[in-house]
Amino acid sequence: SSRVLWTLAVTQLGTSRSNRRYKTMALDLKDCIEDLVLRLNVKNVACIKFTISKMIGYGIIAGSLVVKVPQILKIVSSKSVSGLKASMFLFEIVSQLIAVAYNFRSGYSFSSYGESVFVTLQNVLILCLIASYTRSFNATFFSILRLPRHTGDR
Repeated sequence: SSRVLWTLAVTQLGTSRSNRRYKTMALDLKDCIEDLVLRLNVKNVACIKFTISKMIGYGIIAGSLVVKVPQILKIVSSKSVSGLKASMFLFEIVSQLIAVAYNFRSGYSFSSYGESVFVTLQNVLILCLIASYTRSFNATFFSILRLPRHTGDR
C-alpha cells in the first residue's frame, strides 16, 4: 500500500514482569478518521488516542507558522533591529536544525517535529533582517563566531 503507516505502541500484554510482551499496531490516520467519523466507532480507543495525538501535532505546526510573524513585522515596520542579538537567533537555528535532523533521521512523523522546521525558517528570516539592518553583516557574523576578520591587509 502507498499509504504511510504510523506506528503506535499500544498497552503491554500480560502482567508478570518476566513475561512482558508489547503489542505494536500499525495505524493509518485516514482509516482511523473513517472508523471514528463515518462508522461512529467510539470504542476504538487506540484510534482515538492516535487521531488526537496527530491533530495536536498538526495544530502545533499550524501555530508555529506564525509564531515569529509579529516580531518580523515589527522589525520590518520599524526598520530597526535594536535590542536583538544575532547570536541568539543563530544558536536557536543551530539547536533546532539538530533537533530536525535527529527526528528526520530517526524516522519520526513530521507532526512530531514539524514546528521546529517552520520556527527555524522564521529565525533565518530574522537573522537576514538583522544582517540587512546592521551596517555590516560580516561584522555581525564574525562577532557571533568570534573569528578574526580578514581585513585585506597583508
